[in-house]
Amino acid sequence: RDPAPGADLVQAPFSDERPVVVVASKSHPLPERKDEIPLSALTDFNWCIPRRGVPLRDRWHELFEHAGLPPPDVGIECGSGLATRQILMKTDFLSLFSPEQVALELESGWLKIVGHTPAAMNRTLGLTYRHDWHPTSLQTAFLDSLKHHSRNPV
Repeated sequence: RDPAPGADLVQAPFSDERPVVVVASKSHPLPERKDEIPLSALTDFNWCIPRRGVPLRDRWHELFEHAGLPPPDVGIECGSGLATRQILMKTDFLSLFSPEQVALELESGWLKIVGHTPAAMNRTLGLTYRHDWHPTSLQTAFLDSLKHHSRNPV
């Protein structure tokens, strides 16, 4: 997070991801898309996204603001990916996810991608830990596995 959440914390990046816009069902009025979607097409729908102060919410707001558009209504504030996916499957709300987060729902046809967000929505995923932290052997093995499988090793 920028700024870092505390002076005694270390942030180690592991990979970058680009969220996509997903919808409740194949019957949503927006068509499925493989390309970037015009933001103006998204302003008439309610959204289910995290609360203010969460980086994804802040970047979502800035996305519309920089395009000169009023941000759409946030009908539901939710920080749980599991709950948000359930909401999307039962409503016409929109939300942001990476394809990996909703792979099962996309494959099953419960959700569809209605367009990709601009590259400005990219976010870095990583690990935050205390500067003086001494990991156990099991934690070290886990971190080594993360480093091995990440695109941006620490």
